[in-house]
Amino acid sequence: MGRCEECAHWVDPEEWDVRQAGMGRCDRIRHENPHQLLGVGWVMHDDTEKLALRTRNAAEAMAIVVDGSGYRADFYCRPDFGCVLWKSVEQSK
Repeated sequence: MGRCEECAHWVDPEEWDVRQAGMGRCDRIRHENPHQLLGVGWVMHDDTEKLALRTRNAAEAMAIVVDGSGYRADFYCRPDFGCVLWKSVEQSK
């Protein structure tokens, strides 16, 4: 399994304290606003069409991060972390 330090999706974080800790941010794991979760907007429990779309979108996303305020959420990890979303930098060129 590839490590994040060699992954095309791993980028320098904007937050200086996270960068100082030697961590990076994964661009492949999406941030989703809880009020527009997975691109379908606010969903009432009886709106079966939107619930079905949200379920399909969730099935396509391997991982997401959700922030309760809807402002921002990122997935941070150390360089030696590894995952199945790994893609070499050379493959992405």
